Amino acid sequence: MDAIQELWFEHGQLRGWVDQLERALPVAETCLPAVSVRVTTLADLLARHLQKEFLLIGLVSESLDAAGTLAPPARLAQDVARERERLRRLGAQLAAATPRNAAPLVEELGKVVRHLRQTLAAEESGVFPLLERAVPPAAQPDALHLFHLLSDCSGPAPVSPPETLPGVPDLLRQATMDLLTGLPNRASFLRSLPEHLARARRVPAPCAIAMADLDGFKTYNDRYGHHAGDALLAAIAGQLAAGHRGADLVARFGGDEFVLCIPDADGATAMAAAERLRKIVAEMAPADPPVTISFGVAVCPDDGQAVEALLAKADERLYAAKRRGGNRVVGPAYASEQRRHRRHDVALPVGFAAEAFEEGITRDIGLGGLRCYVSAPMIEPPVVGRVIRMALPVPTELRDRLSAEDFSGFVRVLRVQPLGRVLAGRQRFELALAFETGASLRAASA
Repeated sequence: MDAIQELWFEHGQLRGWVDQLERALPVAETCLPAVSVRVTTLADLLARHLQKEFLLIGLVSESLDAAGTLAPPARLAQDVARERERLRRLGAQLAAATPRNAAPLVEELGKVVRHLRQTLAAEESGVFPLLERAVPPAAQPDALHLFHLLSDCSGPAPVSPPETLPGVPDLLRQATMDLLTGLPNRASFLRSLPEHLARARRVPAPCAIAMADLDGFKTYNDRYGHHAGDALLAAIAGQLAAGHRGADLVARFGGDEFVLCIPDADGATAMAAAERLRKIVAEMAPADPPVTISFGVAVCPDDGQAVEALLAKADERLYAAKRRGGNRVVGPAYASEQRRHRRHDVALPVGFAAEAFEEGITRDIGLGGLRCYVSAPMIEPPVVGRVIRMALPVPTELRDRLSAEDFSGFVRVLRVQPLGRVLAGRQRFELALAFETGASLRAASA
């Protein structure tokens, strides 16, 4: 691990501490000692991180100053330093506070945490990329040596994760989980969603929201009682939790409504995921009276980029599904059309002209486009919406199967999904590409 990677690792830990401290705020006044310990520990972690960050900025200050890029990272690091001092002060005040006089301190802590979250996000996009380019490889060993000297001088870093501090597990469950279903609650989902959307804009990649509502649940609840209704809700929630991808987020939105965030998913992918969950519920739910589930799907950025806009569009499509009789998925019109295109799983070498990723391997090819794997530098990732030139001749033995001799031509990048870890400054991606001109697969017979 080099010096920059160590900073990245510590930065991720800090983001995790900030997230969990924010989730504990609603019940902080009931467990002041535990919250005080967490605040003080976060201040200590920030102090260590800032020492290393200021050290690296100092090592390359001349080159950054010459390029006119010294001020932003220095200013952001100073912002983090100010928040660290506020956290240290609040930690001491919370330790001496009582539930009766803690409200103003908790309110101030919320402001500090929110500002610190924004500052760390800005640091991620505005400081680390500059340092990665400015710190020469030859200086990395010396920087790491200085990092270790700093750690030795300042004593051992706290090793207890926030979840192990007294009372914190119960606090987090109460603040973030729905007690009936065990899923994240509405507040937890709405706190997490902006981060997923910010990542989608940064990568860039699509991100889908699916709103779900049970059909016929009120009738079932009225007939068999609230205990039976609660048991059914919990069972359906368990199926939704078990049936989604590991990277997806599913939460109870309220009543018999659920909501999913599906990262790196375009309209077709999200609708396919919702359809899979719809079938699972249809198979396990009671038939007398019938209880099914309907979904409305919205996609960032096509349906909007703000949380409110996406939720409103997903809700609008959910009620369109309900008006059509329920037990169905309604999403972007183009998505269902895309999903009907037959795809052929085939691995062929594909070339791209004048791109940072010069070649790749196809995953599958369909009527409207293809999916492929490429490797690209992190500083020049593929861009959604870009039209690029592709070279993809079809081997003789596959021409009958694919009903085409050559797919070469222009394609448009529809989706960019990062895969795996960054190695030597390069990232592996899965691209979804749509044929623009000169390459369209003729309809293949079933």
